[in-house]
Amino acid sequence: MKYAIGSITRVAVLTAALTLCGGATASALDSPCSNSILKGTYGALIRGTASGLPFAALDVVTSNGSGSFSGSGTIAYNGVISQNVPISASYLIKPDCSGRVSFSNGAQQDLVISEDGEEVQFIRTDQLDDQVSGDARRVGQGACSNLSLRGKFGASLNGSASGLPFAALDSVTADGSGSLSGKGTVSYNGTISRVAFTAAYAINPDCSGSIAFDTGTTQNLVVVGKGSEVRFIRTDSADAVVTGEATALRSTP
Repeated sequence: MKYAIGSITRVAVLTAALTLCGGATASALDSPCSNSILKGTYGALIRGTASGLPFAALDVVTSNGSGSFSGSGTIAYNGVISQNVPISASYLIKPDCSGRVSFSNGAQQDLVISEDGEEVQFIRTDQLDDQVSGDARRVGQGACSNLSLRGKFGASLNGSASGLPFAALDSVTADGSGSLSGKGTVSYNGTISRVAFTAAYAINPDCSGSIAFDTGTTQNLVVVGKGSEVRFIRTDSADAVVTGEATALRSTP
């Protein structure tokens, strides 16, 4: 199990994101895509199955724009939570904005990156038993702090808990000082419930962070898109493979 997680793990990476590059027919002369476009710190959210078992990861990666990146991630894989998993990889971006990533553990990914380098989509390609894909988005700001998470957000969560399907939709307000509150609707294995909650959070300079809810639930997170989006993964329960994204409902001054 430990070996399987280790090899799956770095899968959990790619620093990039969502938007498909529109110019698939562009030539090398007029395309902006090359290794240099993938530069900066990114938050990547990965979901799927590995050997038929639920897998998810949240990574924070910094790319040098010259063909390599490194970082760390949180992995949730079939009852095992692994945190601070080191990541290192080399990559090649083609003029048509597609590319490939080779991780130090042997994992491989194909990718497509947006022409501005803000977002990347990727899929693992080296393991036939793994159906794992994801996207990454550039952090887009300098050093982060608790102030980076401020305002009203809508959050959607999906995954499984104790092997049963789980989903939730939350409305959350963060005060920019380390506290948030909200309410949500939870759908868990055929039962709908409505809940209220409070939580404390801490944001690191690299825009990663953590949340501790009054219910005992904990999450790791990364703030991306200049504070417009938060990506997170549940970390308190080995039986839960749950990830989510929160989007700002309005801009903050």
